[in-house]
Amino acid sequence: MTAALAQSIVLELGLLAPREAREHARRACAGVTSKRHAEEVRLVVSELVTNAVRHGKGQIRLVLRVRRGEVFVAVQDGGCAFAVPLLVADPFREGGRGLPIVAELASDWAIESLGEAGNVVWCVVHAGARRGAGAGVRPGVAFLLGGTERIDEPGSCEPGQPSLTKTAV
Repeated sequence: MTAALAQSIVLELGLLAPREAREHARRACAGVTSKRHAEEVRLVVSELVTNAVRHGKGQIRLVLRVRRGEVFVAVQDGGCAFAVPLLVADPFREGGRGLPIVAELASDWAIESLGEAGNVVWCVVHAGARRGAGAGVRPGVAFLLGGTERIDEPGSCEPGQPSLTKTAV
């Protein structure tokens, strides 16, 4: 099995973050994945970083572990725990399509609370694989984030926030 190429960047919370994340994903996938696989990874990265910009706090950390045929993606922000929305996009609503897109393109994914350090959404995008097609790969947050590294300044969460519901497809 080939070693995964790991790359991580920290993005400032703002309107330029999704574009910077897509460019980072393009560079990380170049020469390692097929063009189609790289485009799917860029779309997933864009959706997850856009969600972090819209709903998160603090800086955004994007981690990609790329190897031929599969890419692990993790996006961490300093936001508070939240209830996982239904994975059905409403055609009459502006927005709300990000996680359904991720669920369709990823073979496995989850949202996990990191307590006061925020949230991380991770997924595995296999070349040519779709939802439910994965081999049950569950790398876990520590693997995706490169050990116990986390953004230094956690978001301020109100005490008594409901626990995050972990969702995997």
